[in-house]
Amino acid sequence: MFCEAFGACAVTGYQSHAADVIQYALGVETGGLVEVIHPGSGEFPTLTFRYANGTLLRHVDHWGVVKDVYKAVPETARLAGSFGGLFVGERGWLTSMSGVGCGPIEGAPESLFAEMKLASRGETFANDHHENWLECIRTRRQPGSHEEIGHRSASLGHLAITACKLGRSLKWDPVKEEFSGDDEANRLRSRAVREPWQMQAGAGCSAPLICS
Repeated sequence: MFCEAFGACAVTGYQSHAADVIQYALGVETGGLVEVIHPGSGEFPTLTFRYANGTLLRHVDHWGVVKDVYKAVPETARLAGSFGGLFVGERGWLTSMSGVGCGPIEGAPESLFAEMKLASRGETFANDHHENWLECIRTRRQPGSHEEIGHRSASLGHLAITACKLGRSLKWDPVKEEFSGDDEANRLRSRAVREPWQMQAGAGCSAPLICS
């Protein structure tokens, strides 16, 4: 995973597990972002994605950045977990973290939990992917996590890597899946392959996160 000749580092593997949940909550799991904002631009202190509706998805090295740099939650807020993210809005904040050390859902104010009709902070939302996959083979229904969701989640990692390699912000067209007016960036959407292999026509790019 950490050898670029074969993978694209943890930013595509680890990030995909966090981003698919976040993009699902935002309602953009089959769409995509429109801009990758590099921290070198000075607009934000960490790498940030912007979606068409203005929502920002920020990458942070660790949860301390959420408190110390973005001042997004109280100092006493418990932020823990391997995957997922933190949602911050005008009416409060809420975690979607899962995995090792995650514990219960956290958020404030308490009224958010009543609005979401959660009986307790310890509730989980399970999706047995294997069972769902086998059921869809039998019924020909679309799986809960189908291929487009996977592609759009993995694409975020490739977009982040491209912006970091070039050291600048990028505009992205999620429909055409290409960088707007940027030949240099578009050349990085695919790699040269040796004969007799060929890239299919149209093939392109197939850390904790805080969303605000």
